[in-house]
Amino acid sequence: EVLRELYLEPQGLTLTETARALGISRTSLSLLVNGHVRLSVDMALRLAQAFRTPPELWLNLQHQRDVWQAHRHPARPSVRPLTGRKAAPAASRGRPA
Repeated sequence: EVLRELYLEPQGLTLTETARALGISRTSLSLLVNGHVRLSVDMALRLAQAFRTPPELWLNLQHQRDVWQAHRHPARPSVRPLTGRKAAPAASRGRPA
């Protein structure tokens, strides 16, 4: 949706011409735009080059969508919190308090 609403439509770009510019098929772009496939790193790099954006923009958008979908469909097994024997988490070892 973001690709279509913020990039394609405002610039008057069609799926066909955008797909050609990206070097992919129209079907592949349509699947991406309609949320039927995930964005790959390769596609993030292509979009970044085509729209002069950082590839991280596209990857972050995909990540946000993934998290949103995971929360929407919580079909995960029950997970219990872990409690370690040490007071500080491993990430803070060696850092001043």
